[in-house]
Amino acid sequence: MSGIKRLRRVQFFKEATATKGTIGLATSVQRVTGTVDDQRVMHFPDEDIGYLVDVERVSNPYKFAVLEIEEAPATFEQLGYHLCAGIKRLDTAVADAGTGDIWTFPFSYVEPVNDFSTYTIEAGDNEEMEILPYAYLKSFKLSGRPKLPIMFSGTYEARQAERLKLAIADAAFATPANTVTPTVAGQFAGVNNFPDGSNIRIEGATLAANNGLKTVVSCTDDVLTVTETLADQAAEAVTIQQDFTDSAALPNVEDILFSKTELFIDPDTGAFGGNAMNSILMGFDMEVETGIQARPAASGQLYFPRAALVNPSIRLRMTLEWDGNSSDEKQLWKDGGHAGRLVRMRTRGSELETAGAYTYKELQMDVAGQWEKFEKLGEDNGNDIIDCLLRGQYNTTEAKYATFIVVADSLPTLP
Repeated sequence: MSGIKRLRRVQFFKEATATKGTIGLATSVQRVTGTVDDQRVMHFPDEDIGYLVDVERVSNPYKFAVLEIEEAPATFEQLGYHLCAGIKRLDTAVADAGTGDIWTFPFSYVEPVNDFSTYTIEAGDNEEMEILPYAYLKSFKLSGRPKLPIMFSGTYEARQAERLKLAIADAAFATPANTVTPTVAGQFAGVNNFPDGSNIRIEGATLAANNGLKTVVSCTDDVLTVTETLADQAAEAVTIQQDFTDSAALPNVEDILFSKTELFIDPDTGAFGGNAMNSILMGFDMEVETGIQARPAASGQLYFPRAALVNPSIRLRMTLEWDGNSSDEKQLWKDGGHAGRLVRMRTRGSELETAGAYTYKELQMDVAGQWEKFEKLGEDNGNDIIDCLLRGQYNTTEAKYATFIVVADSLPTLP
């Protein structure tokens, strides 16, 4: 069978802090689109050896992989996964007095530096699933446009992208033990060991009962045991490949809608959320470099041993209706741009089942900074508009940089 786009999946397993990079079985299906870019290095050296052409020689000195999450609607239920991997690791939310659960993500700006979540990512389609361990969010963008949801896109970096697929020349099937036993010992050893509880796909067996999706009960170096009933069959050639974890949860989600966004811009002598600028926000791009970088030190492996949070940065691009408010903001920029600005964008969703301090699901993004650029006037259906750029900066007056908050309904943990 050929690969089918609609059968692609992206699934996450949250790795433990103490054992980042240790692979686990996915627990959540991400409601996004995305594909894997294997960026392993293949080194072909130059040589002076008396040949006009290259002579066979290549090495693979480094493994690395990227998962590009393509632009898709941000949701109250799943945006937190990405913010955990790019801003701050949170294992549980703070419970509101009602059913709301509050996920607060303050950006690092001084020590102690935030820890960040890493994931084992399962990604691929019906033809191949690749496993990406120690995946963190390198950069992301939240974009708002009229008549659309707020859209999320981002780049995950990971140690490597590998499939677990074995071509076994002689595997015997046995029932009632429901075992697969290669004639040659040790074929399931080491990196070829299928995890307990994982799904596998067997192909090429003579008997239909031995083909298809199976669930691993246990896997030793020499014997694979599955849950399903197999049929007795003498040793024959088959392929066995790890497949997506079908027990991963597919959640119901609610899109975050741009039209429900409120914009506030305040001086740093005030506070976030004091001065509402109603009905002038025509669009925005919140561009974040998380500052997390792979550290490719020698470690006995071909992939990086760890990643570190170094230097996060935020650029907020906005399109504003041209009126007295936007004109005043432009003048602050013209006056030297020294005035610190506190920008809040708040987007509410549906009502929580039980209200507490919060009544609605909510995304709140607070960014302190200074104006970097106002463009020349533009036009939208006869109305003047202006594009502007705020550079996120730590504000010494408010002692604040940036914080994102997501309020979801009955979501104390991320599955």
